[in-house]
Amino acid sequence: MNQNFDLLSKAANEARGLAMDAVHACNSGHLGLPLGCAEVGAALFGGALQFNPDEPKWLNRDRFVLSAGHGSMFLYSWLHLAGYALSLEEVKNFRVLGSLTPGHPEYHHTPGVEATTGPLGQGVGNAVGYAVSQKMAEARFNTDKHTIFDNHIIALAGDGCLQEGVAAEAVAFAGHFKLDNLILIYDSNDVTLDAMASATQSEDTALRFKAAEWDVQTIKGNDLAEISKAIENAKAATTGKPQLIIARTLIGKGIPEVAGTSKAHGEGGAKFIDAARKGLGLPDEHFYVSPEVRDFFAGHKKKLAADFEKWTAVYKEWRAENPELATKRTRLLYKLKGYGDDWIEKRMRGIAIREELTDEWQRRGAEEQKDYEILTAEISKAAFGVTPSEYKALKGLKRENLRDHMDDFELIFTMLGERATTEIHRQEDSQGVPKLKSDANAGGRIAGDARKALEKRLKRPIVSGNNYLRAKEARKGLKS
Repeated sequence: MNQNFDLLSKAANEARGLAMDAVHACNSGHLGLPLGCAEVGAALFGGALQFNPDEPKWLNRDRFVLSAGHGSMFLYSWLHLAGYALSLEEVKNFRVLGSLTPGHPEYHHTPGVEATTGPLGQGVGNAVGYAVSQKMAEARFNTDKHTIFDNHIIALAGDGCLQEGVAAEAVAFAGHFKLDNLILIYDSNDVTLDAMASATQSEDTALRFKAAEWDVQTIKGNDLAEISKAIENAKAATTGKPQLIIARTLIGKGIPEVAGTSKAHGEGGAKFIDAARKGLGLPDEHFYVSPEVRDFFAGHKKKLAADFEKWTAVYKEWRAENPELATKRTRLLYKLKGYGDDWIEKRMRGIAIREELTDEWQRRGAEEQKDYEILTAEISKAAFGVTPSEYKALKGLKRENLRDHMDDFELIFTMLGERATTEIHRQEDSQGVPKLKSDANAGGRIAGDARKALEKRLKRPIVSGNNYLRAKEARKGLKS
């Protein structure tokens, strides 16, 4: 793996700056891990992890779990730099109520966060659970021809995590069941919250994990080359064992007044950040990220997106050649989410209808598709003054799936309806009195009229893939 370690080192220091500024701004938080493990973050998010910031729920992504959830600014800094939908403003709002950057990472809340962590050791259990689920997915859905699951689970844990019983049980389980898709990085800095680690522990962690059937590497945790090589080796291992990387780090690195001591664990070093920032070569501007680091991660994001597209092509081929497996996977997914059998059956029928419609539409040929695109742009411009793509940019909408182009018509109807509703509101405002209540439906009527007119011009129905009744009608029309 060829890496620009000079640039990644610069990124590590700027991630340290983000963490220091965020903790200082709210007078709360934990600086020790974000500063001590900055090089670990640079190695992971700058090269070692398989992910796509624009597709945070990609099936085959590597899952990164921050077991030591109190060090959440480590994760937020790197998610922001990597290009996830986590803005610099959200980083500045660290620990602000309602922000995307709460004190501890929360699953289903912040893009890129794979597990809610905070209770020490629980993240190790989460990571082992992920590893089990991915092994089951590999066994059930990979075929001799198509590998759609081959990802890794990577967790970062500290001394406090490994002292917990839940972590010990999970470690033993992972070794016994040979979860070789699991990599645990141990932030070994000889420090706990209240004192040096030697006050409460004296075990040989490497021997403990080897006894539990893990492979173990011990490295300098602030050396980018060693970290990157260790993760590369762990991913490539063929021993059939889970992997432990003991990363010997300096807690609070970058703040000499507290580095290497228990005072670095929390926000104790925040009062020294002005001098620390200068020592790290950071400018006076707070929450600073250099253009060079921005450019590096923008380029890396493009590479990640290209890797995702290659996988997507394999996945589409797998779906086409293994329809029963694909249906089984979808059913299982809904089942795991807690949906009942009746709902799943209806959903699966709706998916089948949409796919049939999509296939029918695609068979119409490239020439008609070109006519369609021209017509879409014309109608959109006439209706709202912008094209569908321009409208999406203005509204912040994201196209989740470009499987077909029916959605553009739905978007136009939305635009037409919004325009009509806006004009009604303007009339109300200018006249100072509300119009009759029946006028509240004017937007819907205009959108409906537009639909009928377009269907007449195209001589075919226009459907939304999520509307089962309309899809059924459209299917009948296509076959007639």
